[in-house]
Amino acid sequence: DSGSGKSSFLLSFTNEFARTTGKLRFQEFYTYVAQETVFFPGPLRDCIVFGKHYDEKLFWEVLEVCCLAEEVKALPNQEMTEIVEKGANLSEGQRARVSLARAVYSNADVYLLDECLSNLSMKVDKSIFHNCIQGWLKNKTVIMATNLLNLAKYANKIVVMEKGRIVTQGTYEELIENDENVEFVSVLKKLP
Repeated sequence: DSGSGKSSFLLSFTNEFARTTGKLRFQEFYTYVAQETVFFPGPLRDCIVFGKHYDEKLFWEVLEVCCLAEEVKALPNQEMTEIVEKGANLSEGQRARVSLARAVYSNADVYLLDECLSNLSMKVDKSIFHNCIQGWLKNKTVIMATNLLNLAKYANKIVVMEKGRIVTQGTYEELIENDENVEFVSVLKKLP
């Protein structure tokens, strides 16, 4: 649910949000995809490559797994199309996918994804989830905050949060079998 603490949990990895207890230590290179996308004016390619070395093959592969390749090819100047301040000349869904593509292109070890699929159609979010998150990023650590319960069964581990606290955690199967008293689990059981 909104306000449960998912975004705060992810921000604790970036040290942008203070933890009240415990320690968090990791040395891997991480990237964070925020709910609110960040854009600087310039060519779309620069918005995705974001200071990294440009590799044309990699660039188009990333666009493909982020469901952007066909849309970029249709733009007047393709990947060199100028993006205006805050990405205002892109749709909300395109901004979300460009932000995800930037993270994927960075080749990080850890991906912190905050509602990165929430502004997309069901067909597009399913494609990105399976081709990008489960496919392209399969050997990476991906921590994804989402309200898309239909994706829960594909997660290696689920952490359920309410009011900033973890109320239960485990695999999909463990939660279905053992946590019937948690509202989230009762909702999961009703999904097809």
